[in-house]
Amino acid sequence: LPRPRQQHPVVLLIGGAHAGEIDGKDAGLILLRELLVSNQPNNPLQHLTVVFVPVFNVDGHENRGRYLRPNQNGPLEPGDRLTAQRINLNRDWMLAQTPEMQAMLRLVQRWDPDVTLDLHVTDGIRYRHNVAISHAPMFSPHAEVQSVSNLLLQQVISRLTRRGHAPLDFYPVLNDPEDPSLGMTQEVDTPRFSHVYATIRNRIGFLVEDHAWDDYASRVRTCMATVLASLETVAEHRDTVLRT
Repeated sequence: LPRPRQQHPVVLLIGGAHAGEIDGKDAGLILLRELLVSNQPNNPLQHLTVVFVPVFNVDGHENRGRYLRPNQNGPLEPGDRLTAQRINLNRDWMLAQTPEMQAMLRLVQRWDPDVTLDLHVTDGIRYRHNVAISHAPMFSPHAEVQSVSNLLLQQVISRLTRRGHAPLDFYPVLNDPEDPSLGMTQEVDTPRFSHVYATIRNRIGFLVEDHAWDDYASRVRTCMATVLASLETVAEHRDTVLRT
């Protein structure tokens, strides 16, 4: 089929790659429903094509249990991180060994998204920020893609901050989980992750991590705000994104 993005940038939203981290499913469904019935002139859907996968890891979503995410504050019965084959989908972008990833790559090939947002929840440390957004523009061979990726991320961070959120523009990893005083590292992720895989295709990818210590309702609101800020930012810079 022809690439259906001649006039508008394509944004791919992925929820439930780790089905225990399911904020993105509810946040995306609520937000898109609100946008679809909105007649506001600044509605980003007027300027974008949005492709939404609410639950990437369907098997994990159905394998729910109270003790699958003990370090996470809700929901009561989250899904499983892995598929029925016990494979982590957000480590499978290069190998494509699962039927789920093979289907996702066909979707990516068909729609060729300009921007991908993969919606997750943190596993690690407790800190004051309520969302961390990562990207890996250094993997792109084209300086313009790197520049636009940096521009979009900082615009999203600014929007979220103005709206009362506390975003972080990288995912913090403690050098020693037992001793925070030893500092933290900003890791360089590999193409097995969705946001890096997008980058090596010369597209833009963001990994969104809500904070596991926040309660579920708060995390869904944070995720909604992050997706909305991202859609608004891409819509505002749509001509630049399409030229990149």
